[in-house]
Amino acid sequence: MSDPTTHDDVTHATGADAIAEFDPTVPVAEGVTVLEASAGTGKTHAVSSLVVTQVAEGRPLDQLLVVTFTRKATGELRERVWQRLSEAAAALDPASTTDGGAARDADPLIDHLRRGSDDDRALRRKRLQAALSDFDAATIATTHGFCQQVLASLGVAGDAEREVELVEDVSDLVDDAVRDLYVRKIHQGGEILFEHADAEAIAAAVVNNPDCAIAPVDDNPVDRQRRSFALAVRRRIIDQKRKGRLLTYDDLLDRLDASLADDERGAIVAERLRMRFSMAVVDEFQDTDTVQWRILHKAFGASPNRLVLVGDPKQAIYAFRGGDVDAYLEATKEADQVCGLTTSWRADQPLLDALDALFDGAQLGDEAIRHRRVHARPRATEATIAGPAAGPPFSLRIAQRSSGRFELTKKMAVAAKPSVRRFLAEDVAAEAVRILNGGATIPDGPGRVVGGDDAAGADPEPGAADGPGPEASAGHARRPIGPGDLAVLTRTHFEAAGVRDALQAAGVPAVVHGAGSVWATDAARHWLELLLALEQPASTVRVRAVTIGPFIGWDAQRLATATDAEWEEVDGLLHDWAATARTHTVAGLLRRIEAGTGLTARLLATAGGDRRLSDLRHLAELLHARQAAHPSTLAALAAWVTEQRADEADGTGEAGADAARRRLETDAEAVSVHTVHGAKGLEFPIVLLPSLWDARRQDDDEVCVVHDPDGPRATTV
Repeated sequence: MSDPTTHDDVTHATGADAIAEFDPTVPVAEGVTVLEASAGTGKTHAVSSLVVTQVAEGRPLDQLLVVTFTRKATGELRERVWQRLSEAAAALDPASTTDGGAARDADPLIDHLRRGSDDDRALRRKRLQAALSDFDAATIATTHGFCQQVLASLGVAGDAEREVELVEDVSDLVDDAVRDLYVRKIHQGGEILFEHADAEAIAAAVVNNPDCAIAPVDDNPVDRQRRSFALAVRRRIIDQKRKGRLLTYDDLLDRLDASLADDERGAIVAERLRMRFSMAVVDEFQDTDTVQWRILHKAFGASPNRLVLVGDPKQAIYAFRGGDVDAYLEATKEADQVCGLTTSWRADQPLLDALDALFDGAQLGDEAIRHRRVHARPRATEATIAGPAAGPPFSLRIAQRSSGRFELTKKMAVAAKPSVRRFLAEDVAAEAVRILNGGATIPDGPGRVVGGDDAAGADPEPGAADGPGPEASAGHARRPIGPGDLAVLTRTHFEAAGVRDALQAAGVPAVVHGAGSVWATDAARHWLELLLALEQPASTVRVRAVTIGPFIGWDAQRLATATDAEWEEVDGLLHDWAATARTHTVAGLLRRIEAGTGLTARLLATAGGDRRLSDLRHLAELLHARQAAHPSTLAALAAWVTEQRADEADGTGEAGADAARRRLETDAEAVSVHTVHGAKGLEFPIVLLPSLWDARRQDDDEVCVVHDPDGPRATTV
């Protein structure tokens, strides 16, 4: 049963949507607490506030375990906890003002910590300062990092093994296994009944989901061969890891799970964990799989310990990062209490009301995963956008195939997808023009909350987004809506490029964010052609490739009619550039090219030139960094570029690193075009979504993970 001093009596929703409001200043009940937190409700702020409360009230920081699911998220969470501890300690300083300003007065945590006598406040401040002094010892880690620490500390009890190498993945072993097993079958004269690409997908699925059984198949030759191949790959990878003394992060989870389940060691391991951490907080719990949930529940899910699970059940259905929706549902059933965050710090109330009307009563596969109502932040009870072109807060546009605006397929007379995408891109552009030219306004200054590249994944800070709505606009300047206030979210980068082109054709500046790796662009090919020509300037083929590229900029007619004098001029340029590249690196080479051919002015005078120029400069930085770290010849540098392009083509290597992610081509205000996944955590006043109709189709023979109601999860092959 729930503790009567916890969150059971405070709600902001009604009826079936009712849920207790989470308050980080209220004592957390023993056992399991599930905290439902929709996007934009400030869950990271709630987690950091909970940590501060626990520390201030007497729980040592080293007895708190805070877990999340990526290194980046772990770093951000550590920073937020440190910041919150610092704010609280400063607020309890007797030298600080008691009113603290409007922002501090609006902080329930600070208000809570200031209650009581001077001695109470002094003790809380002492505890907070001690936590700040010992913050490096705080266990704020990924799930895998936590398991690694635990296994190392438990020694024999935790089945720890010395002299093993921990690797992030075993993709190289998997690739070798696929090639070996697939080709061996051919050499043995056997018939392969499925494609090599299918073999790669099967191998990846069975290796990346080690806790899943391989599902039985129908009695036909193709399915039997696919399942036999899956079993062979799994056995081979297990054997090779054992021989190579390799461990993956999934292996760490499996070992800790096995230790906790062991009849002899399990109780000892669990007791050591409970003694080490009296409370565990798991952020992004919707990304948890069944193994992780078993570990957390066995270790911390029973009295007197406390386990707080923070997540969004609506995201659990997508299985991000290998998450398992069944693990979330089981946790909800096992929970001693369920509460939530019911304030949206991103959306205005009219938009929330419209979304409530659209999703009213919706259940996403299970009655425990439902749309719950949230209310807007203070001062956002009315729409922020005002004016004749503001329109309703939410609108749904339906493209009728009988409209004649797009093509139909000849056989089925249904909408042809390429034609529909073009039509919708043009419709988005027309809507953007209408909004920008319609006289709508938005509050200027601090109230404006717009996402950017640095905001990806960020959680809103309660109070930080309290922009004035129209009812509070007196004394607040308003400005016309500009291109930077609009965002378009698409399903794929290909669709994003089409929308950008349509917007630019309509005279609306637009940029695509996060559109893949710069190594996959034409600019990478142009740099490779230049490096090869500089390395062998006598090669006619290589020189001609450079002359019609961006660095020299000839067109086909000039290439065909060039005189001997013009070719001699090109030859002189290339020899000069080669000498510069050898003595001053690629950075000096780019400056030399700019001085000799007016690269920037030429490209900016062409359609899409700013995009090409940005990619060329970005690659110059990567090449310069490579030269600085690994001094090499032009031939070696060209070979490295070739390797990066090949790695990008097959999805491996450092071509996919953050450093190679394409940059924005302009700093000017423009409509931001993102993929839906790339836009996670961003905020814009106006968002257009032209791709929601285009669901991804799953083929009948596609490998996937299924949930068997009568058994464990299984991988279908």
